[in-house]
Amino acid sequence: MNTQLLEQIVRGEAPGLLPLNVDQYHRMIETGILPEGLNVELLDGLLVLKDRRDSGGDITNVGPRHSGFVKRMDRLLDTIAMQHGCHSRCQQPITLPPGNEPEPDVAIVRGVLEDYFDSQPISDDAILVVETADSSLREDRDTKQRIYATAGIPAYWIVNVRDEQLEVFTDHDQTAGIYRNQLTLHQTESVSLAFDDSVVDIP
Repeated sequence: MNTQLLEQIVRGEAPGLLPLNVDQYHRMIETGILPEGLNVELLDGLLVLKDRRDSGGDITNVGPRHSGFVKRMDRLLDTIAMQHGCHSRCQQPITLPPGNEPEPDVAIVRGVLEDYFDSQPISDDAILVVETADSSLREDRDTKQRIYATAGIPAYWIVNVRDEQLEVFTDHDQTAGIYRNQLTLHQTESVSLAFDDSVVDIP
């Protein structure tokens, strides 16, 4: 699949598209139709280019500010998660059938790395997913929030690079596809994260 077609898919301009389910998506990767490392994720049954650019950048490039914020969040959350029998995954898939396999910038999942050597985490494994947003802010607030809430993931954070704030979404409504509690935090404020056995305040 070439870059031009992928861009058409993102813009909704590719005619006659048939949505993919997760199994079909996996088979396309396994058979080499989609090469490993291609900058796409499966959202609502469609292949979508991952937008990890800084504001004004090229969508095919990862922005340095985006990378820095992701690395900082991954390092912080992994240290905390490991104290509670969990670990952090950075830009790795979460399988959410039938038609979604997003690759959040950071996710906290139950268990250790070896638990996922044979399969990707699913919604029941995830405690938190985090997207770092600049150019992708609208999509992360709308499409990604709906996908994660519908899947039943307990908490969703958006690291809003543009406004230098953290947007916290909790209390998912799977039927409506929204999080009912939304909170915006600034750099000097802390946020609570609920693990199975405790609640941790994160600065």
